[in-house]
Amino acid sequence: MTPIIVVVSLVLCSLIPWPVKVLLGTIGAAHGPLHIASFAAAAFVITERAPRNVRTWAWIGMVALGVFIEGMQWMIFKHDFEWLDVVYDAVGVVIAVLVRHAREAPSCTPEAQ
Repeated sequence: MTPIIVVVSLVLCSLIPWPVKVLLGTIGAAHGPLHIASFAAAAFVITERAPRNVRTWAWIGMVALGVFIEGMQWMIFKHDFEWLDVVYDAVGVVIAVLVRHAREAPSCTPEAQ
């Protein structure tokens, strides 16, 4: 999946009208975990083939995307700006960063030495 497709998909899914979100069950207890999971997955996919020197900017861009999406929801749907959603998005990005670093870290097991 290309980064453009990931970003566009994330934005479009975020801008689904409230009644549809209710039908899909993306509100309530699942709301926060869905933000975290979707931003973690998106940040991970976006940085999959990115050079190391670009990744930090991609991760910062993902957090900025979360702010942008909340701003769009505020403008379109006229509800309060949800800063907690931005925090969920940032947590997802941090998880992607940690997983990426863990996967690329040299092994510390005795077999690897």
